[in-house]
Amino acid sequence: GSALARITSRLLRFLRNHSLEAYSREEFRFAHISFSQFGEDLAVERWVERLEVSAKTYVDVGCFHPIHHSNTLLLSKNGWRGVNVDFDAEKISVFERLRPRDFNVMAAVSSCEGEKQVLRYEGGGTNRLSEPADPDVRSAIGALPISKGVVRTKTLDSILSSAPWPIAQIG
Repeated sequence: GSALARITSRLLRFLRNHSLEAYSREEFRFAHISFSQFGEDLAVERWVERLEVSAKTYVDVGCFHPIHHSNTLLLSKNGWRGVNVDFDAEKISVFERLRPRDFNVMAAVSSCEGEKQVLRYEGGGTNRLSEPADPDVRSAIGALPISKGVVRTKTLDSILSSAPWPIAQIG
């Protein structure tokens, strides 16, 4: 038991660039793995268990990445299917590769169909939409965009109705 915990601790430390401390067998037993930024995925997992959700479909608008800061990876690992939406083609491409069972859509979600301006910033974490005439182009942290583009907006209803499987309920 404790030898396995030591080996696992060493492997985890290696995988995380030597940044983790050693964990005991008991600590491993009570550990929870989270992929989201602040543990939201663990909260969702608890809610799903307590509410006994039967519809195993999730919708992730602004999905960002299938692993890094993912609020839905744990659901996917537990057999759920998802609709992942992001206005960044590169992000959707990664979802296509890593979550091929999901319905992955490159679009911006809006109350009406149309076009919006995309403002892209260094690192991509604060990319956002704006109206073409909006003079405020700074990111949430005050950075200026490194590029601008245009993206098609769709309603969530139109995205869900175009899914390759019927979505009667969202869990």
